[in-house]
Amino acid sequence: MSLKGQKALDRFIEHYEADKKSKKTIRYYRDSIKHMLKFIDKEPENITLDDIENWKRQGLKDFKKSSVRTYIRVAKIFLRYIGKKELVSEITMPKKEKHIPVYLTQNEASMMLEKTKNNLRDHAILTTFLYGGLRRAELINLNISDIDFENNTLKVRSGKGDKDREIPLHPETKKAIMEYIRYRMENNIMPTVKEDILFVGDKLKRVSEIWLLKKIKEYAVKTGITKNISPHKLRHTALSHWYMATGDIRFVQKIAGHSKITTTEIYVHSNVNYLKEVMEKAQFSYDKQRVQYPQIPAYTPIDNKKDKLSYFG
Repeated sequence: MSLKGQKALDRFIEHYEADKKSKKTIRYYRDSIKHMLKFIDKEPENITLDDIENWKRQGLKDFKKSSVRTYIRVAKIFLRYIGKKELVSEITMPKKEKHIPVYLTQNEASMMLEKTKNNLRDHAILTTFLYGGLRRAELINLNISDIDFENNTLKVRSGKGDKDREIPLHPETKKAIMEYIRYRMENNIMPTVKEDILFVGDKLKRVSEIWLLKKIKEYAVKTGITKNISPHKLRHTALSHWYMATGDIRFVQKIAGHSKITTTEIYVHSNVNYLKEVMEKAQFSYDKQRVQYPQIPAYTPIDNKKDKLSYFG
């Protein structure tokens, strides 16, 4: 049975493939729109607001709110593409859920790094995550040529939104990567396709997302960490600790590659030390004979001459 709207969907996908969207994004676009078209069972130009609302209520009722938001966002992009701008303006989105990021303590991160020291590749990967705050795909896509060892910078390519950025190369990251590259050269470990690939998997290809997730969970278990750790949680760890170490939200925003400062603010507002500092400054109390809080040291901006964040003490 043919899918109503298949031709419009194919044109839409071809358009975004021409725009060099990632394979993962293209797949998500196709699956989301196909789900909508299959449920509504109409040619796209005949879809109404009632159809969309019914799809939201019934077709997406078993989905998580974050997934519902993504499906609707993609549907709006598709409907706008085929010219239904008025309909798009009437479609509402579920309120976005806000969760406190799960991240490792500095001690947990240090212990986890210690467990990787017998494997130079895994140690370099974990160090790059914990100091660079990279997304999973960004780390996987790293090439040796992205690293400027002389100027101590790291180019992060094609991150979210296809925006490249350049971040400082932390001394510990530089050391770990150099030791790993030296080991590769000494043992003639070269990728089968492209020698410039930084992190090479067991099959001499770029490490995969599944491999990366499995490896990180293995090290979490070895360390005795019971938190549900993933590559994204390591990113949360890096960004949270960089804010705690610097108190500089703009710095964290640039490291993270966030286009909006509001996205970065979760690392401020979910940080209990930040809340303690604000509470101490307010000196608020219903008791006239209130007890004074002990002075809490304020965060200090990062000092480029002396690194203030190290999981090695």
